[in-house]
Amino acid sequence: MPTPTRTFRVFVSSTFEDLKEERNVLQDRVFPNLAEFCDAMGARFQAIDLRWGVRDEAAVNQKTMEICLSEIARCQRTGIKPNFIILLGERYGWCPLPAHIEASEFEAVSAQIAPRDRALIESWYERDDNSVPPEYLLKPRTNEWVDANRWTELERQMHAALCQGALEAGLPPERRIRYEASATHQEILMGLGSTPEDANTGVKSFVDNLRAAVVVAVVMARPLRIQYPGAVYHVMNRDTVKQATSFVRVAGVVETSAEQTHHRDVTQPR
Repeated sequence: MPTPTRTFRVFVSSTFEDLKEERNVLQDRVFPNLAEFCDAMGARFQAIDLRWGVRDEAAVNQKTMEICLSEIARCQRTGIKPNFIILLGERYGWCPLPAHIEASEFEAVSAQIAPRDRALIESWYERDDNSVPPEYLLKPRTNEWVDANRWTELERQMHAALCQGALEAGLPPERRIRYEASATHQEILMGLGSTPEDANTGVKSFVDNLRAAVVVAVVMARPLRIQYPGAVYHVMNRDTVKQATSFVRVAGVVETSAEQTHHRDVTQPR
């Protein structure tokens, strides 16, 4: 019986507009060498960089985040670590709308939104009673909304309204992540896994400045909690805690409880 080939499958997470040269170096020089090395050892290496993998059709059909998160899960299912690389610069990244929201939650959130924005959001979300439990699905972009520039402005308007509605509805911070967080933020949270071991052995992070160090400091040791645009983060290790707390003092990002709202946003939001 043939021996199964071990596959090292690694997801590369980064905002698409940042670190292009670094990603190109990984693709052109680093990953081919890793693939050659793994092949010589009877294994396979596969890097997943969705900068080239998410088609326009997926974006128009509101499937981008579903594809990204499913690819992270596929990397994790190999059981081989590391399986997740974080590359961060100064951008917080694109903040997507939730593609689907449980019906009871959607109705609680929309009830807190001003009538004009509520009508807009309800025109873009369609109830699906075939789901168990029922949920609201974000409709595909059609006609003039296929144009990315036109859609971006509308998306930002709905995103802001949903964030406020989720906050006013009293959703806990972990439930607000899907409303508030950027795509990269959501990828990081999933890539970190569910245990300290997952994060410490499965994730490699690379940052080019101290701002990004706060973003990468998203994990484990629960004692220190940092509010970074729109969501509470958990800091991973002592070195990162020192960097993050230093940045907290310098840049005005404060230590906070989950109940407090965030303040000055020191990032470029997109």
